[in-house]
Amino acid sequence: MDGQLAETLQAPESTLTAEKASFLKQPKAVWATALAAVFAFMGIGLVDPILPAIATNLDASPSQVSLLFTSYFLVTALAMLITGFVSSRIGGKRTLLIGLAVIVVFSSLSGLSGSVDELVGFRAGWGLGNALFVATALAVIVGVASGGAGTAIILYEAALGLGISLGPLLGALLGGWQWRAPFFGTAVLMAAAFIALIALLPRTPLPERKVRLRDPCWRWATRDCGRRRQAACSTTTASSPSWLSPRSSWAWTRTASAASSLAGVWLWRYFPSSLHRSCRPASAR
Repeated sequence: MDGQLAETLQAPESTLTAEKASFLKQPKAVWATALAAVFAFMGIGLVDPILPAIATNLDASPSQVSLLFTSYFLVTALAMLITGFVSSRIGGKRTLLIGLAVIVVFSSLSGLSGSVDELVGFRAGWGLGNALFVATALAVIVGVASGGAGTAIILYEAALGLGISLGPLLGALLGGWQWRAPFFGTAVLMAAAFIALIALLPRTPLPERKVRLRDPCWRWATRDCGRRRQAACSTTTASSPSWLSPRSSWAWTRTASAASSLAGVWLWRYFPSSLHRSCRPASAR
């Protein structure tokens, strides 16, 4: 009995030690994808510090400037619904690369904008590339990381927090020189990430069954969605990449939920002040 008890106690300790040892010993593909995720999330708050400069140089009103965030997040939220459909047909690596290429193109075009309407449109295209990359990156990291899904998710969330916090800082540093500089700076960073993923990320296999357009909504509308979420959250062991596994589905929906929450915060913050006043009680106006 004592021997069995000792073995039982040593098993969790050995597992915890192995996970700690494998946390930093990740394949280069994991670090390359995580770094690209940092750059991608930096694009969320990049334009925050340069909004006054954009309004001044492009003769834009506060309402027009706020559309830079509205178009970005609206397209991101809608495009995330079809990302699984795309990645299940062309593979995770190609989806990531297409997303990065789209961001490079539209961030460069944003820096060349001659009017606020053009800039709003280019930010919408930027949001499309961001959706293709962000919604796929977590599933890719989970598939290639060592140490289990928990380790991969920690790395992804660290990249998310780092990117969101560094975005406004980069925008302020480059924007102090020229308001167009943050857009070109992002294009350079994403181009470097594009090259790194081509060289370091192995080709991801296609799934046995392709995702349908209605699957993201249908999966979570079924009666057993609670059981599937619980099973996905309790999965902690890594296996070969599977784009239709419960772990990958949970990772995809978690990313989409996080993006939707961020979109709500930013849209409320950057809505025109007149709309804020209209939402207040009459006694508070």
